[in-house]
Amino acid sequence: MESMNERLLKDSSENIPSVHRGLHENAAGHPLPRFYLRGLVGVLVPPIVTIYYLVIWAFYLNSRSPSSFFAFGPRGALIVFYSWFIVGVVGLNLAKYGLVGTEAGMMMEPGWALPSAAHVVMHSDHTWSGPGGWLKTARKLGVGAKHPETIWPSRLWWLLALLSSLVFVALPLSGLTMELGSGFLSSTAHPSVVGYGYDNFNRRYTSGVWSQSGSNWRLAVPARVPAKGVIYTPPGFDRSPSFLQNFPNVLPGDDGVPEIFLTSQADVPITGKSWGLVLRYNCSVVTKLSDFTILNNRTRSTSDPSNTYSSDNYTINIQNASTQTNFAENLVAASEIGATHILPLVPYNISSPIATECYYNARPNNWRDYLGLGQEEVLEFTMWQYLYTTRGYLEKPPPKESFRTSVGPDIPELKGAYKEANESMPAIGVRCTSSSAVGTADINGEDITYTNFQQTDTPIYQDVFNCAPRLTPYLLTTDFPGDDWLSSLFSSIEAPPTTHVAYASEGIDAGSGVIFQLSVLQGTDLRKALLRKYAAYAVQLLYNGGHGFSGQSIDGLTNPNATAYQPGKVLQRGVIPPALPAVLLVLWSLGSLAFGCYYGFRRRWAATLDGYSMFRFGADLAEKVRDRPEYGMMVSFEECEPLRVLPGLVGDARPRFWPGHIALVRVGKAAKGKLYM
Repeated sequence: MESMNERLLKDSSENIPSVHRGLHENAAGHPLPRFYLRGLVGVLVPPIVTIYYLVIWAFYLNSRSPSSFFAFGPRGALIVFYSWFIVGVVGLNLAKYGLVGTEAGMMMEPGWALPSAAHVVMHSDHTWSGPGGWLKTARKLGVGAKHPETIWPSRLWWLLALLSSLVFVALPLSGLTMELGSGFLSSTAHPSVVGYGYDNFNRRYTSGVWSQSGSNWRLAVPARVPAKGVIYTPPGFDRSPSFLQNFPNVLPGDDGVPEIFLTSQADVPITGKSWGLVLRYNCSVVTKLSDFTILNNRTRSTSDPSNTYSSDNYTINIQNASTQTNFAENLVAASEIGATHILPLVPYNISSPIATECYYNARPNNWRDYLGLGQEEVLEFTMWQYLYTTRGYLEKPPPKESFRTSVGPDIPELKGAYKEANESMPAIGVRCTSSSAVGTADINGEDITYTNFQQTDTPIYQDVFNCAPRLTPYLLTTDFPGDDWLSSLFSSIEAPPTTHVAYASEGIDAGSGVIFQLSVLQGTDLRKALLRKYAAYAVQLLYNGGHGFSGQSIDGLTNPNATAYQPGKVLQRGVIPPALPAVLLVLWSLGSLAFGCYYGFRRRWAATLDGYSMFRFGADLAEKVRDRPEYGMMVSFEECEPLRVLPGLVGDARPRFWPGHIALVRVGKAAKGKLYM
């Protein structure tokens, strides 16, 4: 006797309602339609969404200057940022609109046939298209071992779920690849700049330049570049040093600088041609006399008053600070400073300028041009110190452990050249090298680089006192032959202040006493002081010390050879690399394109597997299942055992008749050129 499942299988392929039997070829029927619009949407939308994201990546997220400290980008970032989310959401829904059509086309192919009618029911809700269906399937993975009768999704379900999950994951990730921030946009406007230029560089008093820089140095004022504060470096230069990390840039107070370009500044990055100063300088602590190239020629060996002597190429200045009681009574010091002066020291002559001090190229056959980057100048500084820890006339001198009297690293060969209290004074030393030149260069505000530097001169005016002296070692020593040279060294490095000690013969309210210094300078301290000297003078040359301008205003000048960037909104990279969602979107679009082109335009029974289709498939078996309790409404399709054995291929139930009939069949692919009821 036939079982119930066997009878259902037989009925599903043969027992079609009698109204369809015996019809001949001329009987009425309808061809299987094509759904071009749905097919085009399924094929075109995924690539369009993917291409749009790739364009955003290429033009907005692919930084034009990855090494820049500023954010740059093309215009339209605000529109692109918000439009991407609109395109993503709309594209996701349109892609599903096309993919459910592809699903219907694939259900008519034996290669993708669903295993049973139960799987058809599973596909009718399109559970493959979203997390609800995925979570339900994931739960099945957990309970499947306990319930062997669990219905597992078909191969077609897994394929469609994979395509849907690719874009479902890619879209949120894509939002994490971009951030809307403040940055700069290209423009054609010329920048308004601050800073000295070629025309006004020498329109100031010579003494005012070095005296103002000396004041800033003694007060330990940071050598800050004004406005945006950009220091330009050659291409490929490592900008990891801390003084180049933050803006506005500040020349370092404890290290030298490699080759840099200082030029007029704007409130925004600029790009183009600009005039300015290229310089480099550095100092090193000296530990043996042979490291000197000037002071190794010294002949003094006793503590002499201030004196100076010169050769053709250098000058050595000798300074004794034993009488500088206004700074610290217990500190005795002497120094010898050597500086190169390759240009001859002769008076300035208007008719025959030789530019011993200025950035000026001498006339032909009239001495030599000013030194440029290729010619290094030297400053050498050695210093002897002795620190008294007590005086007999003091009431309560500081305890001896409060003093730091040791000096290091010292120069053994120079110990004893000066003496105090019948003791040989140790010596510390520093050697500095520098070179500089003025000229024009191409600056790039995005990379913060300069190229194509061309050395120039500066105009000399009839007023011989109007000149900005070059950054020369000889000029930097002008602050030292004076009463404050020793205190200036201490204050320039922000050393701990001196302390007041009362006389023994006075009461607590006498209001007098002496000033004591508790420590001597070390070699590294002297190096820091000289490095800050260079930095202060460089900022004074170009930016009047970086504190605004006085006298003839140089604010608000326009650089016609450069363009300024405009502040605006730019897209910046987020926390997720753009390549990750890009790969997912490409795979999604390729899969949608391939399956959509191959199956989306084929003739099929309906646009999608919708409720009406399920109603028609069920109507074919209405007479057979009407009174059977296993098909009851209170039972889920997964618990309906007969659905497991009913076929799941959407095909022709009347392959030998004309017209055919679309139903769920085990075999019998529907002929696409046939008419169907």
